Amino acid sequence: MEENSPPKQDSKPFSVLERFRQLKKEKEHTPDPAETDTSPTSSGTVFQASKSSHPPEGVVETGNGVTTDKGRFHRKRRLLEPPVKSDKVVPGCLYQGQQESDVGITEFIRDGQGFEVIIKHRYTDFQVNEIDLSGNVVKLTSTDFPKEDKETEKLSEEEDPTLLSPEEWTALREITEKELTTTVNVDVTNFDKDQRQRIHKAVKRRFGVRVYSNTKDVDGKKLIVIGLASGNTNHRFCTWPKGRPEYLHFVMYKENAEMAEVLNVLCKYTRFKANKFGYAGTKDKRAVTTQQMCVRRGDCRRFSGCRRLWGIAIGNYTYKWESLRLGDLNGNRFKIVLRHIKVSDTIIQESVEQFKKTGFINYFGLQRFGQSAVVPTYFVGKAILKGDWKLAVELILKPRPGEASFKDLKEARDVWWTTRDAAEALKSLTRKDRTIEGKILMGLRKHGPNAYQNAFDNLPRHTVTLYLHSYQSLIWNKIVSRRIKQFGLKVLAGDLVRANPVDENIVEADGKDDSGDDDEDSEPANELENGCSSKVQVRALTAQEVETASIWDVLYPLPGDDIRMPENEVGTWYTELLKEDGHSMDCFRKVNKKYGMHGSYRSMIERAEDMDWRTVRYSDPDEDLLLSDLEVLKGKSPLVHDSEGPYKALIIEFSLKVCSYATMALRELAKCETSTSSQAILTNQARQEDIAMKKQKLEEDEQSQEMEIDAVAGENHSNSNLEEQCMPNDMVEESIAAESQREENGDICKMTENMVEAKEDNNLS
Repeated sequence: MEENSPPKQDSKPFSVLERFRQLKKEKEHTPDPAETDTSPTSSGTVFQASKSSHPPEGVVETGNGVTTDKGRFHRKRRLLEPPVKSDKVVPGCLYQGQQESDVGITEFIRDGQGFEVIIKHRYTDFQVNEIDLSGNVVKLTSTDFPKEDKETEKLSEEEDPTLLSPEEWTALREITEKELTTTVNVDVTNFDKDQRQRIHKAVKRRFGVRVYSNTKDVDGKKLIVIGLASGNTNHRFCTWPKGRPEYLHFVMYKENAEMAEVLNVLCKYTRFKANKFGYAGTKDKRAVTTQQMCVRRGDCRRFSGCRRLWGIAIGNYTYKWESLRLGDLNGNRFKIVLRHIKVSDTIIQESVEQFKKTGFINYFGLQRFGQSAVVPTYFVGKAILKGDWKLAVELILKPRPGEASFKDLKEARDVWWTTRDAAEALKSLTRKDRTIEGKILMGLRKHGPNAYQNAFDNLPRHTVTLYLHSYQSLIWNKIVSRRIKQFGLKVLAGDLVRANPVDENIVEADGKDDSGDDDEDSEPANELENGCSSKVQVRALTAQEVETASIWDVLYPLPGDDIRMPENEVGTWYTELLKEDGHSMDCFRKVNKKYGMHGSYRSMIERAEDMDWRTVRYSDPDEDLLLSDLEVLKGKSPLVHDSEGPYKALIIEFSLKVCSYATMALRELAKCETSTSSQAILTNQARQEDIAMKKQKLEEDEQSQEMEIDAVAGENHSNSNLEEQCMPNDMVEESIAAESQREENGDICKMTENMVEAKEDNNLS
């Protein structure tokens, strides 16, 4: 018998109580999987596997590949590489990350008690619906094609054999169904103009904008060339129904995806180029968002392939004469779940009422400054303003220990940092043209290892200006924090307000642009994305106007070469802050004509409109607490929660103007830190509390079961003694004989087991 083989158990059967105690003892020596499964996530939180359908934040990040194991976007999605350990890593967290104070977010204006909240525990906890220019909240309510397209489809079923032969109609069907690049050439040499037009219209009725038809002269013959239309086709006879508006507008619903990712997928399935799509603003990645989009001369049927996608839904199609541009919205409607609530509803009520009165400081949120703690985006912005292109490139390609990154991107940074060989570094990247790092490396490979400015020219203008906007935002945050700390909410003489209060030209555009396709039509929005356009007329308040002026009207500028400074002490602070970084106001004009920034204005205080809130109790820490637009559309039943559950959440709804950050509104409401690391700590604490609570509940249940078993065993023992006392002598003798027979049978079984084990030992030896 082997030395490590398990000890033989006594053949005498355990009582129920003894077996229960043995199992309990074994369980105490078994590690709790909930305690051991604490793999760090990309957001710095500690993830614990759950049965829920949506993973907590950061468990799977998308880069260039965009799908989950459910087949999301029909492309493979890569997992983030585990973070490299460094001295900055906090146990249980991914990395420290930027703190609010690092980017000038330091002040609160609401009095009263604050409370801890966990924001975006799940991406379904953060839902955003665009508010259009008419003030309507954009929702996905239908995925059907519009009526006119159904009528067109019905008419298109007819294939007139007098215009094209059956073979030609069959060839066209194959081209559209299989998306072939071949063409059908119809000889119309002997046809007059009316006959040719009839062919064009027949093809249009049958296939819509999926095909184009051109009349060409080839080798002395006149041909109508019919082929599959591409998204950027400029064919003169591209079929488009007469009288139909030029732009197809639709509602786009997405889950946990960036706009650049979604555009890439839409381009793949509709065969339109990315710069042909129009939209009013970018939305959060880690959220459930619904917004309007449009495409010029788009046929709804080209979106039919998108119906198979997970995480994207498209509907509410309509045709309009106008396109959508950045800024064509009135704001956003938010529906947010705040978890880990430990205060009473009374305190929440008081906080909400105060928040409605005071509003919140209109800070630029942490999202504005990038995800990296090693290289915040404003570091790169400062280098660009100095004209130090080498430093700017080095900051972007610098290795980032302690931060999560795709494996190929990490390898590319490491290779370039040690060798300064762009060509060698590019070998590590899987999709060179889809990342900022890849585009810069391609520029260095093309123009030379020291052509740093040329490498930056390889980036879209909008991408580069995001770095500059980040630095402008840092200055604005610091100025406003100092102003509120020193003067509070008192209006000062010399503060700036709109010269025309009706002029509120604001736009939101905070997303990354990695699509590689720059749409020149969107360039004016770059001047607007920080708040109000520099073209907005402002004036300084006089001492006489201070008493009647409202703090809600006060604007503060983001530095640039075409803005007016406050005519008071605050105006001098801008020069001081820029000087600390080695800059002056002229640097925004001198840096480069292509990247020069004119500056803009932004309200110091904003308020949330149309607020509504409620608290809910629930029993599963990872369960969904909100239905999405898509779930409502599919008829999913309203969520039912355990009203006696141990967990409490605050569900809050409100509307914000464009360019205001919901996280900054929540920060003021709860008076809490919103940085990634602080949220990670709260999430970890909640996980540990959940583990401890479940452990305590398990122990209480076991103790209760043990007491019940003891009571049952005692009752059975008493009943057994009573039965023996009342049993007749002949029945007692039969019982004793039966017990003896059972013991004898047990001995025989025991002997048989011993003989078998002995035989096995002999075989082993």
